[in-house]
Amino acid sequence: MRLIQITCASLALALLATPLAMAHARRTVIIGVSPAQDCYLAVSQRRQDADSMDKCTLALSDDFLSREIRAVTYVNRSILHLRRHESRLALGDANEAIDLQSALSQEDAARAYFYRANANEDLGYNRAAYDDYRHAAELSPNWAAPRTELTRFQVR
Repeated sequence: MRLIQITCASLALALLATPLAMAHARRTVIIGVSPAQDCYLAVSQRRQDADSMDKCTLALSDDFLSREIRAVTYVNRSILHLRRHESRLALGDANEAIDLQSALSQEDAARAYFYRANANEDLGYNRAAYDDYRHAAELSPNWAAPRTELTRFQVR
C-alpha cells in the first residue's frame, strides 16, 4: 500500500511539474487527466458542445489551478463561447485571460488578444477589435491570422 502511495505522489508531482516546464514553449499544451486538459482538447478538436463548456468551467472552479493553466483555460473557454455565438461571454473570458497576461507565454497572450478582438468585433466594438488584432500581431509577428484580420479595417 505504501508503494502505491509513493508512486501516486511521484506521478502527481511529475504532472504538476510538466506545465511549468512547458511555460517557455511556443503554445501551452495542457497534459494529464483534468478538466483543463479536456477543455484544451475540445478546442483543438473543434468541439463546442455543452459538455466541453462544462469541462472548462469545472477546470476554472479549481482553486489550485496554476495561474498559467487558468489563463490558458480562459482563452480556451473564450474560443468555445465564440463558436457558440456567445460573444459577451467570450469577451469576459478573454478579459480574464488578459488580466492574467503575466502568466501567459507571448504566443498565448497573442491568442487572448486575438479572440478578444473576435468577440469585440461580433459585438460591434470595431475600434477595440482593431486595437486587439494589432496587439496580437505585435505579440506574435509570425502569426498570419491577426495581420489578415487587420487588412479588413480602414483607420481614419
